[in-house]
Amino acid sequence: MASTSSTTGSTINYRSKDVLDSRIKEMLQRVAEKTKSSLNEEELLRSCQALIGTITTKPQFRNQKLLHVERLVFEKVERPKTAHLERLLSIWLELADYAYQYHDNGMPLEAAIQELMGSTDYALVRHSTDVETGGVGYFLAIDSTQKNILIGIKGTSTSSEMITDCLATTIPHKCIPFSPFDATTSTAEEEEIGAHEGILASSIKVCNELKPILDEKIQQGYNIQIAGHSLGAGAASVVAVLLRAQFKELHAPERLHAYCFAPPPVLDHQSATKSKAFITSVVNRNDCVARMAIANVEILIRMLEGLNVAMKEAGLDDFWAIAKEAVSGEKIKQLTEEDFLQLIEIMRKAQAAVQVEHKEHLYCPGNIIALYGTLEALPAKGEEPLVTIRSGFVNPAHTFLRYFEVNDRMISDHLIPAYRESLVACIEMRKQTEVVEENGCRSYHLACCLRCLWLYEKIFCRCIGKTSRQEQMERRNDARANES
Repeated sequence: MASTSSTTGSTINYRSKDVLDSRIKEMLQRVAEKTKSSLNEEELLRSCQALIGTITTKPQFRNQKLLHVERLVFEKVERPKTAHLERLLSIWLELADYAYQYHDNGMPLEAAIQELMGSTDYALVRHSTDVETGGVGYFLAIDSTQKNILIGIKGTSTSSEMITDCLATTIPHKCIPFSPFDATTSTAEEEEIGAHEGILASSIKVCNELKPILDEKIQQGYNIQIAGHSLGAGAASVVAVLLRAQFKELHAPERLHAYCFAPPPVLDHQSATKSKAFITSVVNRNDCVARMAIANVEILIRMLEGLNVAMKEAGLDDFWAIAKEAVSGEKIKQLTEEDFLQLIEIMRKAQAAVQVEHKEHLYCPGNIIALYGTLEALPAKGEEPLVTIRSGFVNPAHTFLRYFEVNDRMISDHLIPAYRESLVACIEMRKQTEVVEENGCRSYHLACCLRCLWLYEKIFCRCIGKTSRQEQMERRNDARANES
């Protein structure tokens, strides 16, 4: 089997300060080139004050967005099945969390994996805590009875990993001996992908370290599932691409799948789109990491330019007069639906001005499940909005992912607890409202109900000690039996 190689990522010594300084400088130069503006510094500042200081961080904008998002953005999208959401929540998000080594009551990693998967046959074969720049922590667990391999990849929690995140230059990588997207493509027709530099380097390192183990197991018919959150999600997706380029056997259905929660933009548009068959990504609401792309920064600049034009044309009155509030604190009228839709039109024009297929633009990979909030009606004055969480499949260049909104949820929505909360709320909403026709009678959809009950208890009761581990295991076994 040919070893993984890269035109850039695998040959750079990221431990060298001079090398890191050079790579970061190049990345910042590319950002500067992509975000040049026709506005002067004062105009950019004024537009930024209007957009961030008095629009996107204000409740009236948030409520208008929640009220209209279904119609404007998600009206025609396909919806994931409830059972699919339940499995993402109860298995793969938990596995991604385990890569951080956070376990209930300090349970050893191997035992935690065995309980999660409902099998004592899983053995922890490797556990790397490598957190140097250009590397990533991970674990490898193998069930020799069921011929299954689990790989959990750790997200960002150290300064070294933050530097890896910041190495966001797009670099080319030649996939050999097979195309990761089409196993019939020969070495002579090798496929080149564009990938996030730091994450590609980390993924190559993981593949090289696991190669001696995976060579034999894959030939013996083992299946592989990979899970990760944040940096770990980006690495999980790229590791999946690299493994399919190495092993033709992994192109068969069910042989390999990556589950990526809160992934950063990591692959070029074509590669991100082609990976739908073997990568599932989940993006929660306002998560900023999933939108941390140079292309989105450019879209933000184009939005500021459009906002500046609108402010000048309107003489800073009506909606555009809210820019005054950022400077003087002057109170003005509430944001109306007409005002909101005008801003949406500015955003759409900004998105259209930035080329999707540009070779340096990166995207979240695979089949993407967007978790988003909606409102049935605007709340009355003094009332909290009653937000409903919904889900839908979107493509890597969907409007939902092609904007960078600064607000009070952009960081918190990235964290694993926020993903749990949104998935639980979405599943609960689906179970309350999703009705199916069976033999002419209307009945509530109850697929995998026992699994959800187990998970809700685990999430909301573990902190007060109401659920013993034996009870959790019994419920997990009941859920599996119910599925079968």
